[in-house]
Amino acid sequence: RTVALDLLAADNLALSVQYSRSGGRNLMIKQGDLKYEYYGPDMQEVLFNLATDPQERVNLIGEPAFANHCRRFRWRCGELGFGPDANPNYVNAAYHGCHRLPST
Repeated sequence: RTVALDLLAADNLALSVQYSRSGGRNLMIKQGDLKYEYYGPDMQEVLFNLATDPQERVNLIGEPAFANHCRRFRWRCGELGFGPDANPNYVNAAYHGCHRLPST
């Protein structure tokens, strides 16, 4: 079930946090045509370009041309309490103003 969905107009950023019945949780961040998903430490993160790959078949996570995008998505992932760089002070997905990704 999705517990948070937000669109931040400043960055055209959509965010979804989901919890599975088994207690796991994953994070999806979409900005423009790019969609990033984090499924936890036991699964590979994924990055898709929905403009060129609407079926989400080609994972761009290791492509050098998308390294900066990956850095920005990982930063936001950590800020939201996900991943190896998770912010330990993060409480929930409620927003108290717009959060922007670091500039490229």
